[in-house]
Amino acid sequence: ECGGEQNTRPARRHCIVQGIKEDGSTKYRCIDDKNRNGEKEATTTRESVDTPSFLWPIWVLMTIARICKRRGFRLPACTIGLDDMRHAFRTIPQMMRSVAMVAYFSFSMRTTVFQVISGHSFGSIGSVPNFARLPRLICVVAIIMHLVMVREYVDDFMNIDLQSGLQTAQAALRAVFVAFGFDVEMTKRKPNALCNIVLGVFISFVNVLVAGVASAAPVRSKIDAVLALLRKCKA
Repeated sequence: ECGGEQNTRPARRHCIVQGIKEDGSTKYRCIDDKNRNGEKEATTTRESVDTPSFLWPIWVLMTIARICKRRGFRLPACTIGLDDMRHAFRTIPQMMRSVAMVAYFSFSMRTTVFQVISGHSFGSIGSVPNFARLPRLICVVAIIMHLVMVREYVDDFMNIDLQSGLQTAQAALRAVFVAFGFDVEMTKRKPNALCNIVLGVFISFVNVLVAGVASAAPVRSKIDAVLALLRKCKA
């Protein structure tokens, strides 16, 4: 039996070190094994996540260039900017308390602690589709109301702005976030520039106005990480 407050279906939680927080403490990312405990088999979802390619900024720029050529305008200098949603999965407005509890042993308090997760837990089959509705809605509102070119990749956001716009696309996106009761993570913001790392790929608009060429290139650190993983698997 499962469900309700008394009958439970525990899921094992896996944690990996993700880096260091601003206060110097270790940052962890957790994912719950909802496949092993059978929850995924009991969950039905008809949605899927529509995520863009890292080439999205170049495709948008190509569209702008075609429109400018057709209308006899000179292509303006365009920039790429990126934002990250603050506390993404912890602030999603869909949380069922009965399936959002975490139990762990606290060595400092010498006892088991039960803690409520505010939002979705990773590992559920519906977590990402449910969460993705909110970023998509925010982008649609920003596009329609502020006429900015912005696209979401789960909790990451990328925009194309005019270089003369002075970060107005990012300001407009954040205004929509705040209006909905959320916010962007300012420490992770990448201000608009002629080149930026988009979804792990280096995208450059530097030579667009000079040679009519935009470029996409892999990031060296990503290549090294993948090769190191392959060497580890081989060993």
